[in-house]
Amino acid sequence: MAGSEDPSARACENPELRAFLVAIQSGQIVSGTVSGVHNFEVFVHLDGEPQGLCTGFIRVPDLTWDRINQTAHVLNGTVTKIVPFGVFVRLAPGIEGLLHVCEMTDSPVESPDQLVSEGDQITVRVAEVDLQRHRVRFCAHDS
Repeated sequence: MAGSEDPSARACENPELRAFLVAIQSGQIVSGTVSGVHNFEVFVHLDGEPQGLCTGFIRVPDLTWDRINQTAHVLNGTVTKIVPFGVFVRLAPGIEGLLHVCEMTDSPVESPDQLVSEGDQITVRVAEVDLQRHRVRFCAHDS
């Protein structure tokens, strides 16, 4: 329906938020930063949204096609390669990123292989997704 607003955007009383929501088209790809991971959803700060708000929301079924019970299960990955500055972690086929050694421990270590081995399962948090460079950066998982 060209030219019609989403009912949730029309109901918004915050004019700045309403303008942001109305500008997003159905099917449009937007970027953002994961701000919270909960049992059954992930909250995302969308790029360009009004300051102090978190309008993005991803339900568990939209995170993966695999059957999972809660979002914490999606953030587990396998250490695939150890390099002097960190480890590469595979979350799912085709989704692999870097966990820098400084994110792994507060203690000084000579090499990340003192902390993990290839094939280990570890829990990480997605810190950044760079779609243009096809890169994912992880942070230490906050328990």
